[in-house]
Amino acid sequence: MTFCYGERRILDGINLDVQAGEFVGLLGPNGAGKSTLLSVLCGDLEGWQGTVELDGAPLQKLSRPQLALRRSVMPQFSEFPFSYLVHDIVMMGRS
Repeated sequence: MTFCYGERRILDGINLDVQAGEFVGLLGPNGAGKSTLLSVLCGDLEGWQGTVELDGAPLQKLSRPQLALRRSVMPQFSEFPFSYLVHDIVMMGRS
């Protein structure tokens, strides 16, 4: 998978296979493309080239509700006017 912002290639030749139940950490310096990769995988960014699949289904063929059932995202920084645990917030998104 490849993704560019204008002429600037941010992701190039990404090949990632994550199995059900696996936890993956992305490490790299600022500007390396970690957040961009996650945004593509969540379906929040379009314009990438290549193949991206979730549970064997092409990402571009999944509706927003279908995407929501297949992935969870917790941003690094967020402000909530209530005190829930990350687990609670993820479970709310799944219901």
